[in-house]
Amino acid sequence: MHKLMNKISYSGPFTGWSYMLMAMVALISLYAHSAAAQEIGLDPHVKYGKLANGFTYYIRHNDEPKQRAQLYLINKVGSVLETETQRGLAHFLEHMAFNGTTHFPKNELINYLQKSGVRFGSDLNAYTSFDETVYQLPIPTDDKNLFDNGLQIMRDWAQGLLLTPEELLKERGVILEEKRLRQGAEQRVSEKTLPILLNGSIYAQRLPIGTEDVLNNFRREDIVSFYQEWYRPDLQALIVVGDIDASQIEQQVKTLFADLKMPKNPKPRKDFRIQLKGRNQFITITDPEIPKISFVLHFKHEGIVPNSLQSFKTSIVRSLASQLITTRIAEYGQNPNIPMIGLDASYGSLVSNIAALSLTVSPKEGKLREAVEAGWTEIARIAKFGFTQAELDRAKVNFRSSMDRILAEKEKRSSAQFVAEYQRNFTTGELAPGIDAEYKWVIESLDTMSLRTVNHETKKLITDTDRDIIITGPEKESVTMPNETTVLQWLANGDKTAGEPYVDKIIADKLLANIPNMGQISSKLEIKGLGITELTLSNGVKVVLKPTDFQNDAIQFRSFSTGGTSLYPDAEFESARSAVGILGASGLGQFDPIELSNVLTGKQVQVSPYINDYFEGINGESSIKDLETALQLVYLYFNKPRADSEIFKKILANAEYSIKNRYDNPENVFRDTITAVMGSYNYRRVPTTIARLKEIDLTKALAIYKDRFADAGDFTFVFTGSFKVEEITPLLARYLGNLPNIQRQENYRNLGITSPRGLISKTVRKGKEDKASVVLVFDGDYVSNPTEDLNMRALEQILSYRLMERLREKESGVYTPSVAISTVRIPKVRYSIVVNFGCSTDAVDRLIEAAMDEIQNLQLNGVSADDLQKFKTEEKRQNEVKVRDNGFWLGYLTEIYRNQEDPTKILNEDNVLDQLNATDIQKAAKDYINAKSFKRFVHIPEAK
Repeated sequence: MHKLMNKISYSGPFTGWSYMLMAMVALISLYAHSAAAQEIGLDPHVKYGKLANGFTYYIRHNDEPKQRAQLYLINKVGSVLETETQRGLAHFLEHMAFNGTTHFPKNELINYLQKSGVRFGSDLNAYTSFDETVYQLPIPTDDKNLFDNGLQIMRDWAQGLLLTPEELLKERGVILEEKRLRQGAEQRVSEKTLPILLNGSIYAQRLPIGTEDVLNNFRREDIVSFYQEWYRPDLQALIVVGDIDASQIEQQVKTLFADLKMPKNPKPRKDFRIQLKGRNQFITITDPEIPKISFVLHFKHEGIVPNSLQSFKTSIVRSLASQLITTRIAEYGQNPNIPMIGLDASYGSLVSNIAALSLTVSPKEGKLREAVEAGWTEIARIAKFGFTQAELDRAKVNFRSSMDRILAEKEKRSSAQFVAEYQRNFTTGELAPGIDAEYKWVIESLDTMSLRTVNHETKKLITDTDRDIIITGPEKESVTMPNETTVLQWLANGDKTAGEPYVDKIIADKLLANIPNMGQISSKLEIKGLGITELTLSNGVKVVLKPTDFQNDAIQFRSFSTGGTSLYPDAEFESARSAVGILGASGLGQFDPIELSNVLTGKQVQVSPYINDYFEGINGESSIKDLETALQLVYLYFNKPRADSEIFKKILANAEYSIKNRYDNPENVFRDTITAVMGSYNYRRVPTTIARLKEIDLTKALAIYKDRFADAGDFTFVFTGSFKVEEITPLLARYLGNLPNIQRQENYRNLGITSPRGLISKTVRKGKEDKASVVLVFDGDYVSNPTEDLNMRALEQILSYRLMERLREKESGVYTPSVAISTVRIPKVRYSIVVNFGCSTDAVDRLIEAAMDEIQNLQLNGVSADDLQKFKTEEKRQNEVKVRDNGFWLGYLTEIYRNQEDPTKILNEDNVLDQLNATDIQKAAKDYINAKSFKRFVHIPEAK
C-alpha cells in the first residue's frame, strides 16, 4: 500500500470525545521530513543504539499484548529515490521481500509464518511511500525459535532478497493488477492535481506504484542495482517492542545485523524538499465519473518537526489553532440554511516538509458561487477577528482531558503505539520522550498559552500566497466551470461580508436539569467462569457486565431490543430508517448540535442510537469519570429526542442532490446492482430514489423513533471495560433503571427478504477504465452450532489460501482476492460465501474458471495437512489475543445474548478447535459451495 497524504479531516456534529481525538491526532501528525534524525528526546525505557555500520535499533519491553512483539524494519528508501528508468522499483522491491530471501526461498517465508500463526496481510505486511519502505511483523514471543526466525527475516529483508528471475516475472502481473485497481476518476484527478499540490517537485513524478513501461520492461539487474544501492545500514532501523527481554534482544541484534554492508561508494541520501513558491495556483477538472462539484482551497506552508522542546511546544500552539479553525468551520456547517451540502476544514502534513490547511466546499446544485463565498466568509472572519477566549478555553479543556486519559493508560499502551513513535524519531527526528515528559510539556504549554499567541499562529495558517484552488466536477459541468478571475472575485466578496466577530452561544452547564431518582436492582447473577455479572433492573432492563483489566480508563457498551424497521409497512420504511440520522443531526434534549458539543467540553464520551431491520439500541463508550455523562446521554436519547425541521430540510436536499449524481460513479452502479439482486428486488433492498425521499416525513420519523425507544423493558445492555461492578451499579440503577417501561410484548417481523434461488449471472457495463470487478456468491439456509461455525471459518481461510496461491501467485492475474463467509441468525439462519477480486477485462472468464476449479479441487480432494495446520495455528494465536480485547467481548456478548445462546460456550473453543479435521471442512465445502445457489456478478467498462 502507499501513503500520499496524512490529512486530518472531520465534518458534521461531534461530541467532546471526538474533539479529544481531533486534538491528539493533530498533535502527533504535525511533522514533516527532516534532514537527519536527531538522537534527542528518547524515552529512557527504550534501548537505542547504532552499530558500527550505521544500522540503528530501538528495543523496548512492553506487556501489551502479552506474549507478542512488533518487529519493524524501517528503510529511508522510497519512490523519490528512483530515477526515471526505475519508477516503481522501490515498491516492487517491497513485494519481492515476500518472494524469496536467503533463508526463506520462493514463498517459504509466508508459508512458514502462516504455519506459525502469523497471518499474511493482516499481521505480516509492508508499505512503500515516497520517502520510506516499512516492513512489519507482529510475532509471538513464547516460541523462542519462532521469534529468532522473525529477527532473521528482518535481517533477510535488510540485505538478503534473492530477486530470482522467475519470481520477478510472476510479480510483474500482480503489481500491474494493483496498479489497475487504482485506475478511475480519482486517479485521473490526482494526475492533474499532484503537480500543483506538490509545486512541480520530484514527488509529483514519483508515485510509488510506478509506470507500466518500467514495470513491464525493467531488467533484473535494474532492481538488483536499486536494492544494493539504497538498502544499506545507514538508512535502516530495526524496531522491536513487546513482551521481550530487551537486553537479550539487543545482543542478538548487534550480532545479527553487524555484517550489513555499505556500498563501496554510497550515494548521499538527498533530502528532497518542496519549495514554497510564494504564488497561488488554480485548476478546474471535470470527469464523467465525478458525481458532484467540489471546491478545495489549500493553504500550504512549512510543517513543524517537533525535534526540540521549543518546536514541540510550537506544534502544540499550531495544533490548537488548527483545531479551533476546524471546529469553527464545522459549527458553521451545521447551519441548515447555508448554500452547501458539506463544509469541511482540515489540517495535516501533505508530503515532505509541506503541511496544509484545507477548506473543502461541496455546494448545493447550482450554488457554487454562493457556497464558495459563504465558506470563505467564515475563513475571512477567523483571519480578521481570531477566536474568543471561551473557544480557546474549551479547546484547552479538551486537550488536557485527552492527555489525562493517555497518561492514565501509559501502562496499557500497545506495542504498535510505541513503534509508531520510534519510527517517526528515526525518519524525521521527532521527539519520542515518553508520555510522562510529553504530558508535562503539553500541560506547561496549555497553562502558558495565551489567546494572542493562538490567534497569531492562526493568521500564519491563513496565508495570502502559496494557496492552491482545485475545483472538480462532472464533465457535464465543464462549460459552467468558473475561471480563476471569477473565483478570486468570489473570495473578495466573502472578505467584504466578514464584518462581525464570532459570538459564543450561552448554554447550560449540564446535560440534565433534574437527576432521576435511584432505580432498583431486581436480581443479580454471576457467571464466574467468565467473570460476568447479569443484572435485571426493576423496569425490566437487563445489564450484562464484563469488567476487564485490558485498559485503565475505557468503558464500552452496546444495547439492543428486537423490532427495528421490520415493524413498519413499506410506506413508512424511508421515515423509519432515516429517523436516527435526522434526530442525531438535530441535537439532543434542549441542545442543538453546537450547544451539545459545547456542553460536552472535556468529556471523553460518545453515544449514538441506531435502528436497523430487526433491532434498535444505543451504543457508546467513555472514560471512567465520564460514564455518568454517557448514561445521561442514553437517558436523553430515550426520553428527549430532538427533531429540527430546518435541519431535516437540509438533510433531504443534500440526499436528493447525491441521488441525482450517484450513478456517475460506476462503483455505485455495481454495488447497488448486487444489493438489489441479492435482496430479490425487495422494496427495502433497492436504492432510494428521489420519489422515495419525498415519503420521509419528519413527524412520522420522530414518532417511529419514540416508539422504538418507548419501552426499555426488553432492552439488554452489555458493558465491558475498566470498571468495578459494585462501583457502577448505582449509576446503572439511576439512569438505566429509570428508562420507560410500558410492558409491551413485541418481536421483529420476518420480512422474508432472501436472495433468489438458482444460478444468476449479471454483468454491469459502466465506466471507461480497462478493469473488471468480479463477485461470486454462494448462499442458502444454515444450521448453526460451534462445530459447524468453526468449519465455516476454516473454509473461509483455507479457500483464501487457495485462491491467493492460484489467482495471484500462479495466474499473476489479481492483486488480492478475498473470501468472506458470514452467517446470520435473524430472521432466519443463513450463510453467504463471497469471493471477490479485480482483474483485467480480458481475464474475467479465465480467472473465474480458475477460481471455480480451485473450489472444485477443494471439494474433491479435500484440505491439505499444511493448510489445516495454518488455520489451526492462526486460530489458536488469534484466540490468545482476542480474549484480551474489550471490543471482542463487547461483540461476542452482544451476539450471544441477542441470539439467546450460552455465553460459556467460548470456554470450549480450544476443544472444538482440537477436533477440527479435514473431512469436516471438505464436507462444508461440498454442502455450502453449491452451484445451484451460485450468483455471478461482473463489472466491466462500457463497450467502446
